[in-house]
Amino acid sequence: MLIPADTLFTIGFTQLPPGVGSSDPREGERATAPFNGEPISLRPPSAQETQVWKLVEDPNPDPGQESYTIVHVNPSSPNPGTEELGFCSLSNESGAPIILASPTCFVLKKTEYTTSGNTLIVTMHPKGLKSNNHYVTPSQEGTLEVQEIDVTTGQWPAWGITPAGIPFS
Repeated sequence: MLIPADTLFTIGFTQLPPGVGSSDPREGERATAPFNGEPISLRPPSAQETQVWKLVEDPNPDPGQESYTIVHVNPSSPNPGTEELGFCSLSNESGAPIILASPTCFVLKKTEYTTSGNTLIVTMHPKGLKSNNHYVTPSQEGTLEVQEIDVTTGQWPAWGITPAGIPFS
């Protein structure tokens, strides 16, 4: 497991590589969980509350892959510990939105990049797609989507997972 199951964390999007050994988070972009059926917003509803998540191991992983559900655990959410990041449908189409649905699992892959803090830099992929070039990324509308990206052509999408209480750097 990438991080222990009981670890609470924040998650933020970054494009790599802006430079080896660093990350470049977009201002204000943090994954947050809305009410069931709504798109995931990357902008928190309140600047006072950090959105906190935990990983839950997939009980039925694909052979050779570790996959996880990502569960929202903020005490102020309507149902803490029950809301998951999820797809409305697993689609090979670029731009497929991610909404809260259950159960949905993601494959997280550790990268060679690091930050100055305790942030783990990973790429996020939808479980079930055959290509490693399908990435979970923010969309222009402030939700999440799946994009097929040729990572040999420049920057590629990654996510910073930081233990709760340590700001994403």
